[in-house]
This record gives sequence, C-alpha cells and structure tokens, in this order.
Amino acid sequence: MKYLVTALMMVVSTSFSVAATAPDMAALVTYETRVVTAEGVTKSTQFQETWLRTANRVWSERLVPKNAQAEANKGMQPSAKGHEGHNHDMNFALAAKSIERTANGEVKLNLVRMKMQQIIAMGTTDFREIGFDGSWDNAVYMIDRQQLKQMKKRSTPAPAGEVWLENRKNGMYTMVLWSEKLQLPKVIETGHENGGSWSRVTIEAKPMPKEMPWISTAGFRQRDYMDLLD
Repeated sequence: MKYLVTALMMVVSTSFSVAATAPDMAALVTYETRVVTAEGVTKSTQFQETWLRTANRVWSERLVPKNAQAEANKGMQPSAKGHEGHNHDMNFALAAKSIERTANGEVKLNLVRMKMQQIIAMGTTDFREIGFDGSWDNAVYMIDRQQLKQMKKRSTPAPAGEVWLENRKNGMYTMVLWSEKLQLPKVIETGHENGGSWSRVTIEAKPMPKEMPWISTAGFRQRDYMDLLD
C-alpha cells in the first residue's frame, strides 16, 4: 500500500487540470487490499489513519480499534542497563508520520511515538524505508498531480467539482476520484482487470481539530533514526 501512488506512472492523454492551492484539511483515510493467492485463498486487509494538512505540515496517524489483539513486539531488544531508551524497535506502523516543509523549502520527516513521547528524525536517504518519496507535493496532495493531468477522464457521474480519471494498460488499471475543492483524491483504486488483486484508498473529509496533534510533542525526546540501527 505504501507505494500505491506509483501505479499512476502509466500515461494517457487528457485535458484535465488541477489548481495549485491546497486548503488546510483533516481527513479519515481508509486503506483496503484484496488478493487471490496461487493457492486460491482470498486475503483482505483494511486499516485507517487520521490525516491532517496545513500550509507547512502533513501529519498522519494509525487508528487502532479497541478490539485489536495484543501482539508481542518481536522487533524490540531491551536496552542494557545504563543505556536508557536505547532499543531496536523498528516497527513504526503505529508511529505518527510528520512531514514538514521548512522556511527554506527543506522537507523533513519525523516518526512520532506518542506513548513513548519520542520523536525519531529520518534522514533523507531513509525516507523510502517507510514509503515516502521525499516529494512535498505528493505528500500534500496524496498523489502525483502531474500524472493526473495525463490520465483519461471517465464518463462515470461524479459530484459537482469532482471528476473520475482512469488509466488502463497491460491488464492493470488505476481510477481516481479527484476533488478540485479539496485538492485531494477522494478515491484511489488500482488493480488487475482480472480481479486477482485490488487496492483502494478512500479519503473522507473531517472537521479540523481544535488543537493540532504536534503541539503536544514539544517536550518529546528526540532521536535519530540511525541510532536505532546501532
């Protein structure tokens, strides 16, 4: 799922255009996948994240259902006495992702472990470890807008201010429901035309929170991602 947007690299011609300004947004994002294995087993996954966009930050955080089953953290190696907090827990699925654009245009990525009150700074060479391509534009719009311009407009009815786009090539397809008002896709769907695999991202607009989640992280301990590899 983390490389889903790369499916949009297939090119088709269209006159579709997108605006340049992205408004502040809060959303609930649902990720779904389905695949039919060689053994004939159909496997499905689904998870959700909260998502926030402001002028200079994009924040996402996994939602964990109350009935989630506890699982031993096999990636954790307890720290030795005298090395407080120095562990090798490399599971970042539940860490919030904070992508920030600085005043000079630099893009920074931090992983935030809220319960541990820990911020892990990622170097640019490590961005792809968690599926980030380093593009601020792609983070803001959840998609490569340049590729949207090259997709074919579908005849499928869409609400006012929205449009369905598609791409089909070599038995694969990509469909996007783009909202001009939100400057976001409301649906991204990719898969095999034969139904063997399918992935879908659904974005649902929500009210902006009264307080941004990163405000509470001001006093968190900061770590470098490379330190976790020692």
